[in-house]
This record gives sequence, C-alpha cells and structure tokens, in this order.
Amino acid sequence: SLGGNIFMKVLFILGMIILMSMLVFGFTSGFSDYTATAYCLRGKTASGHRTQRGIIAADPRRLKLGATVYIRAGKYSGKYVVRDTGANIKGRRIDVWLPSRAECLTFGRKSVTLKVI
Repeated sequence: SLGGNIFMKVLFILGMIILMSMLVFGFTSGFSDYTATAYCLRGKTASGHRTQRGIIAADPRRLKLGATVYIRAGKYSGKYVVRDTGANIKGRRIDVWLPSRAECLTFGRKSVTLKVI
C-alpha cells in the first residue's frame, strides 16, 4: 500500500540520519580520546579506597567516581575503576595508578582511548 511504502522510506531515512551522525561524531565505538599520565602515591583515594593496580584518577565532572572503564593504552590496556581525582586532572585527562616511580616514568604521557563499560 501507499502508506506502508511512505512509512518504510521515512524509517530508512531516519536510520541513515542516525548512522551518519554516529559515524561523524564517533559514537560507533564508544571510545573517547584522553591524555594519560601515571602516579604512584600510596594511600587512600578520593573515594576512600586504597591505591592499587586497576585504579585511575579522573575529572569527576567527566567520569564519575566508581565508573568502570576500558582503556586502550598498549601494554597497559584493560579495565580500570575511577577511584581518585586530582587537582590537575581536568577534562579528558586521567592518571593511571602504578606501583613504582620507575614504572610511572616508563608510562610517561600518552594518548589513550577510553570507554565507560
């Protein structure tokens, strides 16, 4: 019928608009670009947990405390939990907790991609 044909065309056009928006704005993967550094301070985090591997510091306006994220960062890729904040951690910056100063220096500053999971 004519009505069914129009409905299918409208549905197709809406689908194409959504797909194009996802491609243009990068919503297909869900990963965002961040700058990562590392820290090795021991003690309690902003959320009250003790520092350990698998913890990152982030801007709580961008990533809420307690959020689980997947980070693509070479050999440091994996799941992390946002447990800390920092005075210099603003916007799309994160700090990855590592157990030693030497490992932090090896980590350096790098571009990573991050996805909330």
